[in-house]
Amino acid sequence: MVHEVPDQQKFFEELKSLLNPGGNILIVEPKIHVTKRSFNEMIAKLEAAGLQVIATPDVAFSRSLLLGAKSTGI
Repeated sequence: MVHEVPDQQKFFEELKSLLNPGGNILIVEPKIHVTKRSFNEMIAKLEAAGLQVIATPDVAFSRSLLLGAKSTGI
């Protein structure tokens, strides 16, 4: 449903603020609605919000990501 969110950057920032330490977020978008280009643009936004891609699970007919908070190195 992320492709339906008007301000994805703000959405990812809010998700990060709600994420518990060590927590993960699973994003699954249908290939029929989300192009590879749009998906890559979404990845840039979530990374700018302080999230990182941990894995890319294989979900049938979908583009998917497992996300976590970026490490601060502290």
